[in-house]
Amino acid sequence: MLRNCKVARVLPRIADSAKNDRSAVLRA
Repeated sequence: MLRNCKVARVLPRIADSAKNDRSAVLRA
């Protein structure tokens, strides 16, 4: 559960990075 919460918080950041730079998602 804790792990899912952490991922949920990071997901929005990754999605935002994807718009600016797709490679950011691959690196993450």
